[in-house]
Amino acid sequence: MLRTGFLRNLAPLALGSSFLAGCALSPTPIDTYVESAPGFGASGVAMVSPRFWSAFDAVELDSLVTRALRANLDLRIADARRREAAAFVDLEESAYWPDLVATAGATGRTGEGLDESSRYELGFDSTVELDLFGAIGSAVEAERLRTAAAFAAQQAVELTVAADVATTWFRLLEARSQRALLDEQIETNQTVLELLRRRFGSGQILGVDILRQEQLVEATRQRRDVEQGRVATLENALAVLLGRAPRAGFVAPHALLPALPSVPVTGIPADLVQRRPDVRRNWLLLRAADRDLAASIARKAPRLSLTASVSTAAESPGALFEDWIGRLAGNLVAPLFTAGELQSAVDRDEAIRSRLLSEYTRAVLIAFREVEDALALERVQSSQIERLIKQADLSRRSTEQLERQYLNGLANYLDVLSALTEQQELQRNLITARRERLETRVALYRALAGPLTEDESP
Repeated sequence: MLRTGFLRNLAPLALGSSFLAGCALSPTPIDTYVESAPGFGASGVAMVSPRFWSAFDAVELDSLVTRALRANLDLRIADARRREAAAFVDLEESAYWPDLVATAGATGRTGEGLDESSRYELGFDSTVELDLFGAIGSAVEAERLRTAAAFAAQQAVELTVAADVATTWFRLLEARSQRALLDEQIETNQTVLELLRRRFGSGQILGVDILRQEQLVEATRQRRDVEQGRVATLENALAVLLGRAPRAGFVAPHALLPALPSVPVTGIPADLVQRRPDVRRNWLLLRAADRDLAASIARKAPRLSLTASVSTAAESPGALFEDWIGRLAGNLVAPLFTAGELQSAVDRDEAIRSRLLSEYTRAVLIAFREVEDALALERVQSSQIERLIKQADLSRRSTEQLERQYLNGLANYLDVLSALTEQQELQRNLITARRERLETRVALYRALAGPLTEDESP
């Protein structure tokens, strides 16, 4: 009966092992897609460094990112999760080692009609399970893979933090540039207002023209207040990214928006899958799920454990170590009825593995999409900036001409006001468009970049 039951339990294990081997070696649909995927829509000549922010050649940005990588709290959380995962590896590996238990005791009998006597006992018991079918080894390997996945997640957080610092810094520079531009526009509008007031005093213009110009001055001041608020909130956001409290003596460096670097080399999709730490994390979690499934299948097979003990007993402590008795026993335990618990564990791990395969596939496709989106968006933004520059130049010339005509009594002031408002709006839009294009370049670098720190192989 034991032999029949043993073979019955080996059957699903063998089938499961074969299934796992097939999953590990056969190409999945995403593997086939990656190998046959076409190249990206565009590519440049500049190589992408993992320290992608250095491409902007900005000392202030490099300093901020360096400080964030040392003190950012998201990175500390990710590091703690990696160490937590590593502790689970040690926990699973402990199953390889035998348990050792020490026992000690003393008994005595006293009472009427009984001789007073004592007995002392000392013993050591040890039990170890032999990993005949790889359940322990699969569980250990699963935790090692999860530890490597946690490290890959930490690498992805590093890139995210660097990208967030760069993006926040660009927005801060834009807000400061907008504030400075609005100060200039307020001064210009105030100068025009004073000119109108002088002309009104001589009866050359209508009072409504002064009211319209005053409204433009106040609207420009209101925009300036909005940008001042943006500067404060972005400085606070940058401080938190650097692991500091808002307004805790933090002063962000002052600089202008940097020039856009050359377009980087995008490479091929297959290399991107190997390089990106967030995609690698999903792949490692998928492999860990494979090992979990192997462990669940192996637990349906019989388990063999060895038990060893040594003990001694004597009627006095001095004679306790004179005689020792040793025993060694082996126990083979095969699951007969578990109310579907073991099979349910297998079904659960199969479902988890299927989910993680889909998540890995999604991560790969999102990685491809992020590169393509950034390339397409940057092309549009570059064209948009060129058109804004032309529009701003035409608007400036148009405003100057209308001002001359108005002063000569040949144009309506409403036309001058409309042209001046449009010119100032275009100037502000141009600054925003340049910042948005820099953000898109950060997104492209982030999508292409490899890890900042050395990889840990599982």
